[in-house]
Amino acid sequence: VKGFEKYSNRERWAARHIDALVCMTEAVRAHCVQHGVQGRTTHVVYDALDEAEFTPQRDAGAVRAELGITNGSPCVGVVGNIQEWKGQAVLVEAMARIIERVPKAHAFIVGGVHRAGAAYNERLKQRVQELHLDSALSATGFRSDVADVMNALDVVVHTSVRPEPFGRVILEAMFLGKPVVASAAGGVPELIRDGETGFLTPPGDASGLAERLIPLLQDAALRERIGQQARAWARQQFSLQRHVAAMSTIYQSLTRTH
Repeated sequence: VKGFEKYSNRERWAARHIDALVCMTEAVRAHCVQHGVQGRTTHVVYDALDEAEFTPQRDAGAVRAELGITNGSPCVGVVGNIQEWKGQAVLVEAMARIIERVPKAHAFIVGGVHRAGAAYNERLKQRVQELHLDSALSATGFRSDVADVMNALDVVVHTSVRPEPFGRVILEAMFLGKPVVASAAGGVPELIRDGETGFLTPPGDASGLAERLIPLLQDAALRERIGQQARAWARQQFSLQRHVAAMSTIYQSLTRTH
């Protein structure tokens, strides 16, 4: 189970006949339990990232130059398709506070517009203009080179205003050694040790996001320390090898009982 699904009596009945129910996070397992969906055994196996498949192909400096960042400005970005629940607007509001204390800071909204996000995207553009952030915030549109773009950022933010069961972009950033500031909802708090491997903020809290980002954008040494701790944590907890081993153990336990 990889999401906060809606369940009926049919799923609740069927679950009782499942020998092993695997949930992507503890938050997903709690959701299943709350809605009466439990297998004969229930397990949590975190999703993983194949680090070899998510590797930057271009020099970060070249990508920054392409994005128009040539003056060493500290950069923060949110990565994901543009739709309201992804919360890009939270970063926009936070940037209005950030540039007061970090004038050279620049933010990027990375991702294409979702089919349900056209009106929201127009509101984002209008708000950027209202806050006079045109020179401090850019939208890249859809990018196929996400690893390259993310590697060119100094900080990655996850701004979803709705609880997510996981948050893959967080893993991607951590594997690249980037500090992440993420919305503390759903399964996200399970991915980050707050203050050690990243930071958590309440969903939708632009002020809280700004307060977490300002020290990171001001202090390259802090970014490096948190980023390296994030990478070590991700490699330990969310490696492909760990995921395969956990799933293999479940399969092996089933073969021994049947």
